[in-house]
Amino acid sequence: MIELPHQIALQIGELAIRGGLITPQHLEDAVRLAEKMNISLGRVLEMNGFMSENAVNAALILRKRVDDQDMHLEAAIKALVYVTQKGVELETAIRQLNPAMRQPGQKIAHKLGELMAGAGIVSPQQLNQGLYNSVNTGLPLGMVLVEMDLVSPTVLEWCLTAQRLVRDRTLLQDQAMQALRAARLRGTTFQQSLIDHHFPATGLQRPFGIGELLVLASVITETQLLAAREIELVDEKRLEQVLFECGMASEFMLSASQQLLSMVAEGVLFEDQAAIIVRKLRCAVSTDEMEYILSNLQQEIETEAERIEIIDLLKNCGILSSDEIETATPISLQNRCPLIKTLMDSGIVSEQTIQSAYQCKQFVETGVLDSEQAAIALLYTVEHEMPFVETLNHFGWNRTFVTV
Repeated sequence: MIELPHQIALQIGELAIRGGLITPQHLEDAVRLAEKMNISLGRVLEMNGFMSENAVNAALILRKRVDDQDMHLEAAIKALVYVTQKGVELETAIRQLNPAMRQPGQKIAHKLGELMAGAGIVSPQQLNQGLYNSVNTGLPLGMVLVEMDLVSPTVLEWCLTAQRLVRDRTLLQDQAMQALRAARLRGTTFQQSLIDHHFPATGLQRPFGIGELLVLASVITETQLLAAREIELVDEKRLEQVLFECGMASEFMLSASQQLLSMVAEGVLFEDQAAIIVRKLRCAVSTDEMEYILSNLQQEIETEAERIEIIDLLKNCGILSSDEIETATPISLQNRCPLIKTLMDSGIVSEQTIQSAYQCKQFVETGVLDSEQAAIALLYTVEHEMPFVETLNHFGWNRTFVTV
């Protein structure tokens, strides 16, 4: 390979070759042609179809970031390849490759770092290394320390909560450090440490919000939410803005999720019902399909309400316990499977029991049974493994036979 002019090699050549976008021979030919025609190397690569104009511009920016030590070379290579393959803008590529990545020059979480060091969670040397890595990778400091195995996600969450309480003037900085230090040394939780020290803990628990909804719906992971919360705190932005800017959720998804959260707050939806709808919105491939799902929201609510009624019926008569429901619910959400089917698949309830419960529900709705009779009849049916109608005949409750 011929010796390249220094500036050209730094700006485009290394990134393009290491990213597999061009071969050394391609670059050699392109440089020769660029010198002969007295045009830029980027223009030659663009004309030969090796890189688009967008990719060439991205390569120039990325090379400068590497030179300025704002980004590792490996991260720059991945970003350039992504820009070329996906045809997206550079900043979009960076965020989609690493949702927690921030832009060069943004402020680093010195306050959070000082809190961690002051509580003895990290040493000054470890903090300095974390800050250095944060600058080079664009990752928030807390997530860098997690990746370095210096803190656990749980401890990072404690520190973010403590920093938020300090920011909101609920806690003093010294109180936050003392509570964190005690929690670490005694092996207790941050909340318990606040209680033991008689420190104020107002606002410690977050309400079920958009972050929790997206995690419950498997749209984002708990780690991604933790990274977003760190950026929210450090950069003083709204969580919705961070989720959108980092490519974790679209503007439409965030808007729809807010509507669903309002319905949860009003008692129209349960949290798991809202998560099921969010998952369906995520699987939509067009705006029209998303709008269709939202327009049919009432049907979704009614379907889920019917399932909840069956679950409540089984629970009221003692066939299903709260612990069994709590065990099956996360499995149901993870597998995107109705809770009733999960209960059957796991052997907690049989298909015959579910069918009897549906029959029982129909007799209640038609006025043949009241709620107390329904619980007795359903339990008797399951325990004696007999048809539900025979149970009603046994008790003399089948006054008006209903075909089911």
